Parts: sequence; structure tokens; C-alpha cells
Amino acid sequence: MGPEIRTRQVPKVVAMMFMMLITLKQEVDAKGVSLVFVFDTTGSMSDELRQAQAGAKKILNSALSNPQEFLHDFILVPFNDPGVGPATVTTNRVTFENALSSIRVNGGGDCPEMAIGGIKQALEVAHPNSLIYVFTDAAAKDYLLTDKVIELIQQTQSKVTFVMTGDCGSRSAPGYTCYRRIAQASSGEVFTVEKGQVETILDTLIETTIPKAPKTGGNTGKPAPKNTTVIAPTVNYGEVSVVYLSFNSGGSKVRYPLEIDSQLSDFTISLTGDRPDLQVYDETGALVSPSEYRVVADLSSVYIIKFDNPRPGRWAMTFSSSSFHTLKVTGSSIIDFNQRFGVSDIISDFADLFPRPVSGIPSYTFIEEFGTTGVQFTQLDFLTPDGQMLSQFTLNKTSLPNISVGGPKRPPNELFYIRATGFDEKGFQFTRVSKSGLFSVNTTGIEQCQKCAPGGTSRCVVVGKVDLKNLSSTKFRCECRTPYFEGNGVTCTNVNECTELTDNCNNNAVCTDTFGSFYCDCKPGFAGNGVVCANINECLHPKYNGCQGTGVCTDTIGSFQCSCFNGFEPSNKTTPLCADINECERGLDSCSANHECVNTIGSYSCVCKAGFTGNSTHCENIDECLDSSLNFCHNDSVCIDNTGSYSCRCKPGFQGNGLNCSDINECADDPRSLCDIRASCINTPGSFHCDCNYGYTGNGTWCTDIDECQELLDDCDPKYGVCTNTDGGHLCTCIRGYTGEFNCTEVGPSKGDLKEQEKYLVDSAALFEMYALEAERQSLDTQHENLLRKCALAARKPTRGKRAIISGSKVTIDRKHVAILSQAIKVAIRKLKADVAATKIACGLS
Repeated sequence: MGPEIRTRQVPKVVAMMFMMLITLKQEVDAKGVSLVFVFDTTGSMSDELRQAQAGAKKILNSALSNPQEFLHDFILVPFNDPGVGPATVTTNRVTFENALSSIRVNGGGDCPEMAIGGIKQALEVAHPNSLIYVFTDAAAKDYLLTDKVIELIQQTQSKVTFVMTGDCGSRSAPGYTCYRRIAQASSGEVFTVEKGQVETILDTLIETTIPKAPKTGGNTGKPAPKNTTVIAPTVNYGEVSVVYLSFNSGGSKVRYPLEIDSQLSDFTISLTGDRPDLQVYDETGALVSPSEYRVVADLSSVYIIKFDNPRPGRWAMTFSSSSFHTLKVTGSSIIDFNQRFGVSDIISDFADLFPRPVSGIPSYTFIEEFGTTGVQFTQLDFLTPDGQMLSQFTLNKTSLPNISVGGPKRPPNELFYIRATGFDEKGFQFTRVSKSGLFSVNTTGIEQCQKCAPGGTSRCVVVGKVDLKNLSSTKFRCECRTPYFEGNGVTCTNVNECTELTDNCNNNAVCTDTFGSFYCDCKPGFAGNGVVCANINECLHPKYNGCQGTGVCTDTIGSFQCSCFNGFEPSNKTTPLCADINECERGLDSCSANHECVNTIGSYSCVCKAGFTGNSTHCENIDECLDSSLNFCHNDSVCIDNTGSYSCRCKPGFQGNGLNCSDINECADDPRSLCDIRASCINTPGSFHCDCNYGYTGNGTWCTDIDECQELLDDCDPKYGVCTNTDGGHLCTCIRGYTGEFNCTEVGPSKGDLKEQEKYLVDSAALFEMYALEAERQSLDTQHENLLRKCALAARKPTRGKRAIISGSKVTIDRKHVAILSQAIKVAIRKLKADVAATKIACGLS
């Protein structure tokens, strides 16, 4: 790649970057970490080199004047094509300045350069957890070294960040995609910018990655206490990773949760990739206004915003890019963690554990927790770089302070990140992501673990110390989990601690052996955890003793005694130990005959029986008949008081049980035995009376005919009429020469000749026969009515002297009329006789 002449100078860029880096929180190590520049020295990078040389003096002054210096050394690794190095590693300011000044750009005829070899050399000489920045404008020619570089990153946990001003024309070529793989594995980023944008990117890194210990108590607005208790006192506020996502291609928008805890004093969201698009939503779900954050970088392939003193709660992000892209959320906080791995859940030292899980076998994940008192780490997740869940498990405390463990889980066979979640001291959820991605490691001695006894009786342990720089050479062996199992590790048998008397149970406890352990239970009458058992004073705790208020409790060692109260006796039950005596059933009471004995717990009482009143010693009869509210007798009955009770009897003329009484209808049975045949029987409540029929007089039990003619009660014509008395009535006729019934009119010559008139005159013998027939008919009709009433077959009102056939006629009664009426009466008599005979038969009165 030929030299490129540029006149733009950025003398303070590298100096600013050093100022940023010296304040980063790093792994607690007395040796510190390395600050590394891996620099492309081909001709096209001349301007970048001049910037580094011009700013070196200010960078060193800032780094060396920092009272909390964490940098152990400075490293500069140049690379070209085909040469790499030599690396300059120094803690001396003058030496480093001279090394920077002596670099010359040259060569580079073809585009790919030896960048991966430069990174490899830097990782080999740098301290763990170092910060490595790669400056180049070309793809890597030696990309086949990528796997070795990733292995070194796994060992050192260093972070590699690329600042790219070119790509040799293809971002899909392996010489460029290897940068993505290295950034993913180290939780780094790839910044692809124009050459004129390098200063902006470096300013951005300085702005976003310098952790600021909050001047107030977190983001609550309250002053921080002077002596805050910290779980790991040597760890201060620093940069923490909250979210890390890396996608190998562009795509549609992704929505992702963002937990902001109260200890996060600021946070930065960085989205790198072509045409980045990012929206942020606060804890209420509302789109965050631009006034709430600062835009640190807004380039065609980089978009970075920063929030200061954010409100805690569950936020969210939506983002997208048209190419390979990385979304990274970092911030300043005291809450963070380190991870280690082991094949057993029992450890003695966190430092002895593996920095990576062992491939092929379930591993336990241990985390070292940093944060203030009250912070709780609760869960671990294994995630792919693009955030897909691989496995999830809860965390449990170990015997070591600030160390928790989860698992065991078989580690993934791919690159993964660890996300730890929990709650801060104010109850807000937090998330932290491991400082770099992880691969499981293959070891030559791990097959020994496959021989360990199954069922958790044996564990696989490391022989000697773990060689962190050569994990694959680690040796393992099996050992039984003592003191619960014994054997050679390949075969383990349960130890019965109870029979071997190796348990620590109290003398007043019972030891129970279990597979791989035992447990102690205090004996009845004692309380404790089985190791310590104290006598229970059952008498002080009613739920523990069987007296339960039925006797006097006396405590004894491991038990108690119960002396029954009066009214109680020993029972055959475990609780209560004393049973109530039923004095009433046993005849032990002193109640009188008028009392009822009622048993009570421990005694009895005497209660007056129903119908008596008094107290527990004397009862006297209640006269319920004196007070209608005390008896239920009917209004038509008589109340009769008895000793302790009463009875009811219906009054004469009523029938029933006394509580319910109904009227007796005397007329319905045999009215003729009660009343005259010429009278009607009238029923009344509780009695009856007889009324003579119309045309008769008497007291009802006997009745005689009224002679209307003699008593002048007739309605005949007073001048020309003739009154003839009948049984129950009377008959009116006119004297000779007059016609009519109640009003008589003279029959004159003008009405016709005498012969014609005479044939209409009434024959008195025929007339008397007619009235005799009518009297017989009425008598039969009354007889039939009485029969029907007596049989209760019908209720018909009597005629009371009505002339059903002949009375009431206002026409002249002549011979023809008399004959017709007489014939009608005879027909009626025959019918009535038949009805009377039929009624007697139907009623059984023949």
C-alpha cells in the first residue's frame, strides 16, 4: 500500500486516549495492566503516526501524574508487511518516547497487512486484563492466526478495540471478519471511520469510557456516605458492562430490555455498524427526549449517546443496522463481578479455579461479587453474542465471603457471554455482562473425571495448582466426598455417621442416616436443631402439653405431668390428658324433678324444664293460660293449664285439636230433626237457628200457617175481591160479574152477550181443586228442598210462598185458564213425587 500524504494534524488525540485509559477500573493486581498500541506502519498511516508521536509527551505526563496509577507498563507493537514488531515494553517514560519517535512508516504495497500477528505479539507480552487498541486501514493478511489470538484473549481476558480507516474493499473477506471475531471474543468494538474521523472516535472513547465515581449517593440525589461499606474494599467505581450484543449481519429492529440500577451513575450506548438506528425508552415506557442525553458521536457507522444520573428502573432499546453491528452499554458503577469455573462445588480459594469452563463435563460457575452491602446476585445466564439464551441457573452462597456458585451446567460449545442479574440495596434490578466472551477449554486429563463414582458420591479435583497459561495440561483425580463417603474416588460407599458415632447429634436427639449425610432430630420434650437440644417446659406452652386447661401441669425433664381438675378424670387420649365427667349421665347431679341437668366442661348446671320457671335450686309451674303469648290455643278453644304444660279444647259448636278449631255445620246433617218441616235451618259460628218459611209463623222448631185472609194480610181487591186462605199462602178471586185477581173489574154488556161471558166464568169447584193441587205441589217442593239440604247435595233457597205456577198472575182467571193451570200443576206434582222418591233412595232415607 503506497504512502499517502496528508496535512491534517491531530496532536492531542493519543494523549487524550491515555488520559481516558489511566482511570479505568481494572482487575485488582499488584502488577497492574498494560496499555497497548498495535500500529500499522505502512505508508498510508503516516498521519496517524505523527499524531501518536506528537501526543506522547502529554499522554505520559497524565499517566504518570495519576496518584492512583494502575498502569504497569506501556507497549507499542508495530506491524507492516511482512514484518511484525519488535515490541517495545517499558515502564520508562524516556524509553517509550524514544520508541515512538523512532518508528517510520514505509512499504505496504498490497492492501492486507500483518495485523493479527501484531495483536498476537501484544497479547503475549501484555499483562492480563490489558487494553489493546489496533490502528489500521487494511484487512489482515495473516487471519489464519485468529484462533490463536482468541485463545490468548481467553487466557488474559484482555479487550481489543479496532479503529479502522479502511477495509481493502471487502468487509466480508476473512481478513476483515477476523477483526469482528476478535472484538466479539474480547467484548471489544470495531470502529470503521473515515480518516478524518479518527479524532472524533478517540474523543468519543475518552468521553464514554472514563468512569466517574458519583459525587452523590448513586443516582438518587443524596450525598454519598464517607465510609460506605463495600463488599470488596479494594474495588472502586469503574467501567462496567451492562449489555453486549454483536450481530454478524444487518436486519430488522431489535427490542432489548435495559435494567438501570440505582448504583449506575451514568451509562453510554454505543451502536457501531452501517446506518445505525437507535431509540431509547425510559422506565415509564416513554421515548426518551434528546434533552435527556448527549450525542457523543453521530457518524455513518457509529452512533453513541451518554446519559448522566439516569433514573433507575426497567428501560428498553430498539436498534438496527444494515451491516455487521455491535450494541454495547457500559457505565460507571461499583457493582460488578468476576467469574471462575470448577468441576466441584467445593472450593478453598477463588484464585485456584479455572478462568474458563472445562469442555465436555458439567462445570460449576463461581462469581466474585463487588458492590455495597445489600447487593444480591441471584441468577446467571449463558448468552450467545447476539443475546440468545443458552442456559440459565440460580446462584447460591458459598462458605467463602462474596463468592456465589451456580450449576453444574455443561458449557456451550461456542463463544458465549455470562450475564449476572440481581438486585441492588434499593430493590432495583441490575445486569452485568462478563468482560469478554468465553470458550470452553479442552484438557488432556479430564477423561479421569469420567471415572468418578456416580450419584454425587465422588468429585473430580485438580491435582496441584491450575496453570492459567497452560490449562490444557491440567491433571485431575477422583476423590470421595468426605466425611460422608469413603473409598478410592472411583468407588464410594455411604458412611453411616449414626452407627459410626461420627455424628454431632445431641444426647437428647435421634440421629438418622441418609445417603451422603445424616440429620439430627431432638427427641419429644426437647427443642433445637438436633445438635443443641434444650428441655421444653411444656407447662409454659399450652400447645406442647396435653393438660390444655383440664388439669395442673408439672414440668419434668423431657416431659410433663398432668393432675386433673375437679370435674375431670384421666383419659386414654394423648390430648387432652383429662376428660370431662358427665355428671348428668352418671346421676351425680343434684337437680330436682322439675329441673333438667345440662352437662358442662368440668361441671354441670340445673335448668328449669319447659313449663317451669325459677332458678338452679327451685322451679315452679307456669300457668300458660293466663298469658296468651305463652300458649298456642285457637280463639275458638279453651286453654286448660297442666303441671309443666297446658292443653287446648275446642268450644261447643266447634271441632278440632284445640290448636286449630273449625265450626260444626249442624244444618248439614239432619235439619228436619232440628227444625219444623215448614222452617229453614240457618248455620251460625258455633251454633244454628231455625226460621219459619214465608206464610208460616212460629219459633222455627214448630211453624203454623198464617191465615192472611183472617189477619187481613191479603192483597185481594178490597171491594170486589174474595180472599181464600191456603197452606202457606192465600188466593184472591172476584165476585160474580167481575173479573181479575188483585184488581177486579166489572164485566159489562158491552163486553159481549151473557152466554159468551158465562163460558169464561170460573167454576168455583174447579177453582178450589186448582188451589188444592197448588198447595200439594208447594208441600212436595218444600219436602224435596229439605231432603236436598239434609243430604248436602245442594243448597237451594226455599220458595217462601211464591206462587210458582199460579200466583202473581194479573190476568182474568177463566175456565180455560184454570184448566190449563190445573194440568200444569198435576205435571209438576208427578215430577216432584218422583224427585222426592229418588232423593230418599240416594240419601238412604227410605
